[in-house]
Amino acid sequence: MDWGVLKGKMIRAARLESGLYREVEADDGANQEAFAVVALASLAQGVSLANAGLFGEAGGLKGFVIGVLGGVTSWLFWALIIYLIGVRLLKHRSDMNVLLRCLGFASAPGVLKVFALIPGIAIPLQFGIAVWMLATFIVAVRQALGVDTRRAVLVSALGFLLYLAIFLLLMSMGVAI
Repeated sequence: MDWGVLKGKMIRAARLESGLYREVEADDGANQEAFAVVALASLAQGVSLANAGLFGEAGGLKGFVIGVLGGVTSWLFWALIIYLIGVRLLKHRSDMNVLLRCLGFASAPGVLKVFALIPGIAIPLQFGIAVWMLATFIVAVRQALGVDTRRAVLVSALGFLLYLAIFLLLMSMGVAI
């Protein structure tokens, strides 16, 4: 894998360049790159949570592991939800590999979560990145499903509500994803 090329693709994904998502959608060989983007974003999330103090006194190893595993698991889970809603329920054309690739690249802004280590900016930074990733996610869904922006927002919103409901149910049972 050419890290320079991957870096360029990540920047284009973060800039919401629909052409990048079109390329990724058509490139069956981009699965490894998409996973690399998710892995980098998940590592950044792990570093952020390890130092955020959200899991005990200092976060530490538990926060890091939750951040990394949560990032990868969320990517897989989101792709499954969008597949079920967009392809199975609403009958748009796509497949799981396309969704995984497009949503993987939509995780690109997540690598900036590592900057949450800077005192005093963690919460606004996390919020800003979440909003940015929502935008990249909608562009990715739009391309992966071949729909207009309005439909991509609808599918994403329905997906988010389902994701949130399942997440809250699992949290009430003591399980986090």
